[in-house]
Amino acid sequence: MSRPNCIFRRRSKAAGVSQHRWTEHHLLPVPVRVICTNIKHGGGGDLRVAVERQMRLTFLVLALALISYAVSDDLQEVGAILSVRGDWRVPGKQNKLLAGQAVPANTLIQNRAVQAGDSIAIVLLNGEKLELDCRDDLSGCAKGITTPPSAVKGLLSVRGVIKAVQQVLLDREPEVAHALSHTISRGSRAVVGEAIVAYSPENRIRIAEYLDPLPSDVDIVELQKNEGHGQRSSVKRVTPQRPDGVVIALSAPGSYVANVIREDNEVALNLFILAVPPATEEQLKAKFEQARKLTSAWDPSGDPDLVHKFLRAYLLSLAPGL
Repeated sequence: MSRPNCIFRRRSKAAGVSQHRWTEHHLLPVPVRVICTNIKHGGGGDLRVAVERQMRLTFLVLALALISYAVSDDLQEVGAILSVRGDWRVPGKQNKLLAGQAVPANTLIQNRAVQAGDSIAIVLLNGEKLELDCRDDLSGCAKGITTPPSAVKGLLSVRGVIKAVQQVLLDREPEVAHALSHTISRGSRAVVGEAIVAYSPENRIRIAEYLDPLPSDVDIVELQKNEGHGQRSSVKRVTPQRPDGVVIALSAPGSYVANVIREDNEVALNLFILAVPPATEEQLKAKFEQARKLTSAWDPSGDPDLVHKFLRAYLLSLAPGL
């Protein structure tokens, strides 16, 4: 005596299929057929082993089908919004785009009401950057920006950097933007930089390492710690006794923004600092160097603030608990 037993398989034209009876299964996200065979009933143990083997095969095929479906859907995402000013939208969507949002392939992104200060920048999953600035070309800006027609290919390590930046922009974009706001509002002569340092109570950061030559008219140094969740500590102000001896003492591990202010109230240096435990310093510096190398390939004629926004978001991703 025998009874039919079925296992799930993808459609196949392999030799020997005619030996089995195929039936369609339409409830799965990808085309899958059920193959039915006859298992002779011997002892109960043999039947139990056969059934268990078929169940394992069934779950394996289902898992692979679901993974395949999820990956094919994810591949339609080609990048994320790095920066956006103005009312930029994807056709058919009611809400305007925000920093960190994913962008789909082969999509024309347009501005509903173009103004001179509008712009949009997209970082693709292969590390390339698309940028459109309305300050110089309003008519060109009105045409919008089109994403690549299909998923872009790149190293998994690069994709990991992009995804890390994307998550920070979704969660902490105001914090990243605030770090650059003083530079934008208080002069364009500022040197802008990022640094990873090993924290210890005795450690002091010498400003001259990041601002060389150090201006002779340095008036004050402002230091502010990011507390996370959009919160920031009060600004600590230090008046240097000697211009060549400007140093900063950090209170704890975490991220900081230091601004060196000239006597005319312009920013001479805007430095984003990530203070980490000494044991992790070298490892995190190596990862950060990868992100820096990625941005060094971007068009130098683009907005330099985009580079620093990207790097600072990635720094925050390296130490999410700080």
